[in-house]
Amino acid sequence: MRKLSLLGLVLLLAISCASKPDLKEWIETPPFEEDIFYGTGEATMLTPVLAKQTATAVARAEIAQAISIKVKALLRFHLEQSGIGTDAEVTSYSEAVSKQIAEVELQNSRVTDTQKFEDKDGLITYWVLVEYPIADARQMAADIAKETLKREEALYNKFSAEQGFDRLDQEVEANLKSSQ
Repeated sequence: MRKLSLLGLVLLLAISCASKPDLKEWIETPPFEEDIFYGTGEATMLTPVLAKQTATAVARAEIAQAISIKVKALLRFHLEQSGIGTDAEVTSYSEAVSKQIAEVELQNSRVTDTQKFEDKDGLITYWVLVEYPIADARQMAADIAKETLKREEALYNKFSAEQGFDRLDQEVEANLKSSQ
């Protein structure tokens, strides 16, 4: 009987270990390097292609948010009291809304490692590690700054030209009035 119990315990342990993967270290603790952004993504789907694509998108979004993110937040709080003294009733309402948007081109990002697991129900989980060189992020920021500067310079030149034409129109009108 003891052998049967021991065999049952070993079998149960083997089944429970088979149902959970040994996760790669980077899934629990993403790597850190001075010159590379890392992003990790996880997705569970019925199809492996969709699971991998979704996990990759999540990892890239994590990198994009590390580089640049626009945050819009709204906090509303309402407090109302009606009545006097101990008979007063207080009503309060609060709401917090946040929206985060990251818009970054990750041209040289690449998937450096993956892990796939399929459970007994056929669900497939993919973990994906994506890397993006910080030098590329710096170059992208410099390129954006140059483009912004060019646009601002062009707008200023257009504004200056319009002011020049306005002054010319005023002088022409003034000369026409004085010659009459």
